[in-house]
Amino acid sequence: MYVLKNYKKILTFGKIAIIIISYVYIGVKLYQYDNYDGFFNQFNSASIFSVIILCSIFILMFFNWATETIKWQYLLQKIQAQNFIQAMKAVYAGITVSIFTPNRVGEFAGRIFFLKKEFRIQAVCANITGNLSQLLITLVAGIAGTLLLFKVKGSLTMFSFSSQIALVLACILTLIFLYFFFHLSKIKTLLERFSFIKKHPDFTSVLTLYSRKDIYVFLGLSLVRYVIFSVQFFLAIKIFGIEMSLLNTGIAISLTWFVMAIIPTVGISEIGVRGSVALFFFGLFVQNPVSVISATLLLWIINLALPAIIGSFWVIRIKE
Repeated sequence: MYVLKNYKKILTFGKIAIIIISYVYIGVKLYQYDNYDGFFNQFNSASIFSVIILCSIFILMFFNWATETIKWQYLLQKIQAQNFIQAMKAVYAGITVSIFTPNRVGEFAGRIFFLKKEFRIQAVCANITGNLSQLLITLVAGIAGTLLLFKVKGSLTMFSFSSQIALVLACILTLIFLYFFFHLSKIKTLLERFSFIKKHPDFTSVLTLYSRKDIYVFLGLSLVRYVIFSVQFFLAIKIFGIEMSLLNTGIAISLTWFVMAIIPTVGISEIGVRGSVALFFFGLFVQNPVSVISATLLLWIINLALPAIIGSFWVIRIKE
């Protein structure tokens, strides 16, 4: 009984700590942003059309995370089936927990508490599988964007030798990821070489349960998510008056997501890194730094900060 009481106290403390850290993180990021004059000036002069676009971005946020919820449901179907509402709560709780972790790796910690204890270790591997499918879509789109950039700019010679080598390595890495993603059992075999995995065989057992059809579903849902948040980015730059051709916009967006996916980002610096990456690639076509940074801030608020706040209400209700 004493142990149980202590466990409940620790769980309660952990939930409160997660929520406080999440809120503080959001507050710090908003406080650190130093161009609110330019940000709000855009809205002060916004037209009805801009307001409609802003509402569209907000609505697409729910479609974005609804698609991720469906993917999470599909990932769990071999482990413990969940209805849409249960899966949605887990997804939003995962955003809350992960928003202050590097590259949001803490996502699984918020999700698995909505599962029975005996299935949680398998769910961690399922979550990694889902994230890998999203990463693959981002890598493939980024490589396509890079090749289009070379075509638009004329040749490879204008880019440094190191950039060309990085592209080749990215292509090789993507092909390797694709091979193993379509042969998940081989990943299981590789992981089982580690002593820790051998002691916890349930961790990788789920990898043998996914069929080729399941893999296509994961990739398809990841592609839908990629299209949604890319459309959000496109709409955001329109709000802030950035005029670019559809092709150039697509290139800049795909390369921004591509670089953000492959470089490690410590939570406290994410907005700055995201803004600087976007600034670099959009700067290849236009010189409007204030608008680019403002667009990335808007997306961060809508796609991450608001969902993290929503998720905090479900984090506090986690019982065990």
